Amino acid sequence: MLSFLLASIFLAYFLQGLFLFDTLATFLGLFPFLGFLVFQYNSLYRVNTGKKEIEEKNNCCPFILIAAASFVLSAIYASVFLPWQANNAVWRFYDFTEAGFYKEAKPFLEKSFSVKSPYTYWQVRKEAGWQFLGVLEDKISETTSPQDRQAIKDIYDFIVPELERFIENNPYEPQAYYVLGRTYRVGFEKLGKDDLPKAEIILKKALDYSDLRKEYFSELVQILLLQGKFEETEQLLQDYLKRVDFHAYYPYLTLGHFYFETEKYGQAMEQYEKAEKAGYDFCQLPPEYSRYMLSAEKTGEYRKIVELAEKYLAKWGPAADTYFNLSVGYLNLNEKDKAKEFFLKALELDTGYEQYQSFFLD
Repeated sequence: MLSFLLASIFLAYFLQGLFLFDTLATFLGLFPFLGFLVFQYNSLYRVNTGKKEIEEKNNCCPFILIAAASFVLSAIYASVFLPWQANNAVWRFYDFTEAGFYKEAKPFLEKSFSVKSPYTYWQVRKEAGWQFLGVLEDKISETTSPQDRQAIKDIYDFIVPELERFIENNPYEPQAYYVLGRTYRVGFEKLGKDDLPKAEIILKKALDYSDLRKEYFSELVQILLLQGKFEETEQLLQDYLKRVDFHAYYPYLTLGHFYFETEKYGQAMEQYEKAEKAGYDFCQLPPEYSRYMLSAEKTGEYRKIVELAEKYLAKWGPAADTYFNLSVGYLNLNEKDKAKEFFLKALELDTGYEQYQSFFLD
């Protein structure tokens, strides 16, 4: 019986080793097992041990076996089964939220959080926080049903206090600040939650730990802007940009985006031009290309519109929007022949531009 049990324990460790790396959880079962084998070997084969002593030790074996088995089973339960329960539940939460079953997903989240295992207690909260943040950002739209929206709100009300407690107990975990701060912001934008003051506090606390971290800074800027704290945001930006050295164009680009968001297009254009001179290519990202073009239009910089549109055309090839930008730029520069030429090219690719033909073809 003893040989059978010991062989079974080793076989279980061997099979687990085929799929998992050795960790503290597996060592908690392995090394007591090895220690017990050494103890048994020394007990049974000790030199000059009499038969009577061997028999007495053999009589103790069932008690030793029961104690060792109880310890091993307890260790396996605490270090393998409980973490598996928590991980399995949080993965079910992931699967259900990805499929859009938000009401059905919450019980799995609750089950995962209820497992009191030191191996998973905080980790599942962090991973669930990332997943829920993705739900807030990508799954909620104008077409989201009231039932789904309410189910997401219920998850928000459940998970946010857990993330807050996570930070209280793990103040040096860098991801938690970003996840919670961004969750507050997106919850405000998508669910109407009034947690922007909390977001500001948590991200300022994060910057106290890491005052150069770009993710914290960018998120805090958005939160301050949503609260209408424009002067504080501008001061924060200027102080931050004095301390960082990412790229030569980064300070100008960042300030330009700030002025764009506050609809100060003249100042935005000034910063964008400095970023361009410092080597930044506004054609590489469509959102930044659009910001540059709108700022140029608002400030009457039509020559800039034409120059950037031509670069965009050369980089990305023919597109109706690019041709139309060129036609608008040339029209405002009083180069009507070129404006008509590019408008016809835009119209050929997208008939939706017919509504503007009176400006170019009359």
